[in-house]
Amino acid sequence: AVPILKGLVKYWPWSSSAKQVLLMNELEEILELLGHEPLLLVRDHLFDLIKKCLSSDHFQVTERTLFLWNNDQLVNHGCLSKAHAPALLPVIYHALVEKSEKHWNATVESLATNVLKVYQDFDIKMFNQCKEKAEELAAEALRLETERQSQWDQINALADKILAQQAAAAEGDDPSSKATKAKAPKHSDDAAAAQAAAAGDDSPASSPDVRDDDERQERGGGLLPNGPAAASSNKSIDDDAATPT
Repeated sequence: AVPILKGLVKYWPWSSSAKQVLLMNELEEILELLGHEPLLLVRDHLFDLIKKCLSSDHFQVTERTLFLWNNDQLVNHGCLSKAHAPALLPVIYHALVEKSEKHWNATVESLATNVLKVYQDFDIKMFNQCKEKAEELAAEALRLETERQSQWDQINALADKILAQQAAAAEGDDPSSKATKAKAPKHSDDAAAAQAAAAGDDSPASSPDVRDDDERQERGGGLLPNGPAAASSNKSIDDDAATPT
């Protein structure tokens, strides 16, 4: 029976609730025939399997596991008896309390409550020890969750602050950007004045070549050898030379 139990625990079909229910039927029959000494060889793995089945999200798996306590042979002389309670109850206590208080299925909730009463009748002192330990673990888990949430709140607040600063800088509401904008017109005016001065120095009116051309135009007709009067004078001389005497 021990190799069979080890094989069931090792290859338990966690992905199929229907197969788990079928194998739980077979497991119950094997446990009825299992003696005390063989049970000690697989007790830890068996109790861990029962805990996982009690914590299953599928109500039929949890329900079928709780039905094990309806077997008088297992409760009075088998693995669920008072002799094995010190090893079994600390393992399954949290799952039993969770199903007895928060489960949506009335049958599962009732069965889990009955199982807790069975172990409370077995040994009230051990039951209270398991209860206190579970409460301490729950308080520690709540404290850790509170600290974790506080850290996340600080991170979110810092992230919101950074995003707000980036948005303000992009819209020009940031003080540093305002100071930059206030200084910008002065520099632009100085640059414009410098460009205007440069343009005035290079304008055609102030260029020496342009002034020379204007002087030649003012000197006009016959004042310059290349003017129109010089051209007409040269033409008259040529005509006189061509007239026969």
